[in-house]
Amino acid sequence: MTFNQSAQSTNSSQLAQLLLESDRLYFEISAQIKPYPGAVIAAMPTLAHTAAGCVAHRIMDQDRTTSWQTWLKGLEHELQHLGCVAPRLYLDTPLLDLEWILKEQGYIPQIEIGFLDQTLLQDRQTTQTTHVSVALRPVLTEHDWQQKVKLHQAIQVGPDGHVTDAADWVELERRKCQTGLRIYLVCIEHEVCGSVGAMEIDELLRLKNLVIHPAWRRQGIAQATVEALRQEARRLNKEALGCFALLNSAGQRVYERAGLTMATQQTEWQKSEF
Repeated sequence: MTFNQSAQSTNSSQLAQLLLESDRLYFEISAQIKPYPGAVIAAMPTLAHTAAGCVAHRIMDQDRTTSWQTWLKGLEHELQHLGCVAPRLYLDTPLLDLEWILKEQGYIPQIEIGFLDQTLLQDRQTTQTTHVSVALRPVLTEHDWQQKVKLHQAIQVGPDGHVTDAADWVELERRKCQTGLRIYLVCIEHEVCGSVGAMEIDELLRLKNLVIHPAWRRQGIAQATVEALRQEARRLNKEALGCFALLNSAGQRVYERAGLTMATQQTEWQKSEF
């Protein structure tokens, strides 16, 4: 799937680029940043074995000095040295020669669609898209974090689609909260039914890591959470609310029902082991 960038206004194009940048910044906050020719590696100390704890991104052809095959072999060596056990690379521009090598080496692509709501400043009336109402409770105390652990133990699969130990996942988010991420418990009448994160990136409020407890799914809670963050974005006077979802996933359907529209895309290339 491709997107016609020329059909966008300048501002829309800038917001789409900002959405892509928000993903890079998410991986880099609280991480060890290691430059590599034609790429950047972001690795979370002691958490590089988790899927979200070690990624290679900002990949560009012009800074590469070797063949793609040699480049990839060197990159994998660096990732392993940092503690990564299953390599993940992000491409946000087509690099066909590299993509061919990745497929040959057993990497599997997953397309992630970037969604934006750019109507926040145009219409300040509440556009309620669900009959459910949720409260977002900031995760601040040790008890809050333990509730997060229990939530992720029930979910098992992380919000990025990868299986991650619940305690490791919560520790990763907790560290990132020290440098820009905010985490909320999604509550209905004091019952914790999910969790979501948010990051302020210039004019954008980035929705991140939305998960709903299995017992509370299919009740409109995910959509209501998007609505709650839309109102938060308006309160912060942001121009847009943005997020990513895997192509053809439940997340994509939630964001489309909530009124967000496709704005960009990137591809995650992953392999289960080196």
